[in-house]
Amino acid sequence: MQSNLGKAMAHCLVLFLFACHTAEQKAAPAEHKQDTAVAVPLPPQLSQQAPDTTTASYHFLKGLVMGEAPDGKYRELNLDTLPYFIALEEEGMPYTVYYSIVANEDLNGDRIPDYIIRRESEGMLGGSAQTNSQLDYYIMKDSLQYAQLHSILTYAPFSYNIISDYRFDKGVLTVSLSKNFRTYPDADETPSRNFSFVYQDGNLYETSYLTNCTLGKQKDKHIFYEGPVAVIRKRSIDQHNFTETLEEKKHTGDTSITAGLSGCDNTRLDFEVGIAHDNTDTSSVAAKKELVLTLLQSLAGSTRFSRELMQLAHYYEANGYQDAGVTVDDRLSGSAWIGKLANGVLTIRIGLRITENEKQDDHWEVLNRVR
Repeated sequence: MQSNLGKAMAHCLVLFLFACHTAEQKAAPAEHKQDTAVAVPLPPQLSQQAPDTTTASYHFLKGLVMGEAPDGKYRELNLDTLPYFIALEEEGMPYTVYYSIVANEDLNGDRIPDYIIRRESEGMLGGSAQTNSQLDYYIMKDSLQYAQLHSILTYAPFSYNIISDYRFDKGVLTVSLSKNFRTYPDADETPSRNFSFVYQDGNLYETSYLTNCTLGKQKDKHIFYEGPVAVIRKRSIDQHNFTETLEEKKHTGDTSITAGLSGCDNTRLDFEVGIAHDNTDTSSVAAKKELVLTLLQSLAGSTRFSRELMQLAHYYEANGYQDAGVTVDDRLSGSAWIGKLANGVLTIRIGLRITENEKQDDHWEVLNRVR
């Protein structure tokens, strides 16, 4: 039998989640021992250019560079020739950030020029987060302010991939990509291949995702149904395997929910619920089980993943709550975590992995859309 507090929690969650039903982004790369003897792959070279300081592109790029030093402190600054750079220091470790423009044209048809920016940082080798590079798509809302930012990682010490070359032509960015030698021992034995990116329908896509991924071909990728509680939806692209990522948020009263969805043929679904109930009992396994079951049942009624959420709920009913990942069956695995933050907010995290294609277990297999 539920405790009085449990019943109150259930009532709170059900009111919030079922109200939304009245109408309608990966595994982290494995850590490796630092390798200071191997140099970072060299990026494509850029010619030195003197900028036109009267243009909007100059002021936009300058704003990005100066944004690296929000406190106004830096060791060196170059805004005279492209690529621009700013030299900084953090906890005694110096590093330099470079910015340059790869493309500046209207990508979404609103007659406002957008940008593809190359950002590179150089710092200490051997795994430093200060040594990496990426290609950033800025979709602008006016000449200086952007509405969207999407990033393609070209190199990081222990990322999955390395992009060694790229070109932009007629709205298509084509890159040459290979395995990162620090993450994959067989990188030298695996040939590189090309991938293409386009901005369309309000998001940045790698083209094979749209044609060779089950999730990519779906018309409706929404997690929550529409309802009286507004859902804030955001789409982007995974930096590593170039699948679409979706984030949805809603908030009412003292309850907030953030949901994330990503994948190719297989689906990764995550929920994080925050409730301002600092006196909720989570000290026993029985109390945690009661809370997780209440949440799973409520989520099942407000999302299009009711089948999988109820399967996980039935597993916990039959086997008890566990602070670890569980395997429900060959298709579904899940996890749950309950904790209290320093500000008194109770946080519950639910994770689901739906496996439809066992050949896409490794990152490289997902990236290459293996079947």
